[in-house]
Amino acid sequence: MQMDEIRGMGKVMRKAYSYMVTESQGPHNEEVRHLRKSYYDKLAIMNIVLATPLYPPETEPLASYAKELSLRLADHHEVTIVAYASTSEWAPGAKLITVSKRRRLVVRLIKYTRMLWSVTKDADIIYAQNAVASGLPSLIISTLRNIPLVINFEEDEAWKSATQLRQTKKYLGDFLSSPEGSLRVKLVLFLQGFVLRHATTVLVQSKELLRLVSKYYRVPEQKIAVNYHIVDMPEQLPFASSIVSEQIVTICKLTKENNVGGIIRAALQLKEKFPEIKLLIAGYGPEEAALKSLTKELGLEKNVFFLGRVSHAEAWHITKSSAVYVHNPNEEFTPNNLFRPFVAGTPVVATRIPAMTEVVKEHISGLLVEAQNTDELSRAITRIFTDSTVATQLTRGARVEVDEKFSWAAHINMLMSVFELVLKK
Repeated sequence: MQMDEIRGMGKVMRKAYSYMVTESQGPHNEEVRHLRKSYYDKLAIMNIVLATPLYPPETEPLASYAKELSLRLADHHEVTIVAYASTSEWAPGAKLITVSKRRRLVVRLIKYTRMLWSVTKDADIIYAQNAVASGLPSLIISTLRNIPLVINFEEDEAWKSATQLRQTKKYLGDFLSSPEGSLRVKLVLFLQGFVLRHATTVLVQSKELLRLVSKYYRVPEQKIAVNYHIVDMPEQLPFASSIVSEQIVTICKLTKENNVGGIIRAALQLKEKFPEIKLLIAGYGPEEAALKSLTKELGLEKNVFFLGRVSHAEAWHITKSSAVYVHNPNEEFTPNNLFRPFVAGTPVVATRIPAMTEVVKEHISGLLVEAQNTDELSRAITRIFTDSTVATQLTRGARVEVDEKFSWAAHINMLMSVFELVLKK
């Protein structure tokens, strides 16, 4: 089966399925519970092994995803989680097996592979959450057991490692085009490509990432499917968030690629018309000192505020209370940064690059500007500041996008379509 068949099934099933999978851990009322049961009765129960390198109480998004996904799948399917974890949270409805992170790397890998072997005797499918730490053992067991393997390519482990070890300053596309780093980084790069090419199916978070995986890891496009990241639910705050007029917010890693300096320069232009303008910058990174220096140079110390690393609750609050959310990267491969403002009901301005245009429908769910165009950026922000009709239209359009593409309902619908089709091969 080709990936376009999977996408077609997903579109047909999405509307009905959205009534049956809610955004919480269970249905809100008897009607939804009945609809959900009627839908599930038509599906075959699967025995799914969820192989993950991270699991709560780890706080990285991949850890939360593994637990939240298991909660939803375990309602109808048999789910076993195999995770690297020294401590772990309870997984209601699923069986959880952990391999201690305190062991040496080789010992961990061997132990993890043995655990996978022991739980896959009756498994229908292995769903691995990256390509090396959990993906390599999963590929070994998938081959020995003749079980389909689906890889969730959430992150590039080689590039992440090289970046964290400061062995590269390149962005992902440039790194894959011309890798740099230690022998260990290059070994991870090789293993990652090997696993991706031999998996049954690879899931990525955007069409742009699909292009990169196909080009640089030589994975046939028909083996890759896009399943978008899930939008976080709003944080339950003990206080209301009221919108602060003329307040801009951006939340990102402070790198050259994210071009936060362009937003600061736009704020200087906007200050002429909006003297009380505020720009909140949340995040950290190698460009932080340079950006603070630019702010001082432009005389914007009373208008631009660096918040550093913020919690999920703080990120939600400053997004919800701002008049506009700006994401201004020169290059990016996933649209995940836009999902929070979409849910928060905050109008979005983003750069016209592939990962952004994939989720932002221009003038419907957001405004798009050319990268590194300060004048166009300031005009777009002005339009939102001064035209409440435009702001309302954009937030309504963004909400539709969330419900159709970025909800748990849409995500699981696509995932189950992939599972069902690979099992038919």
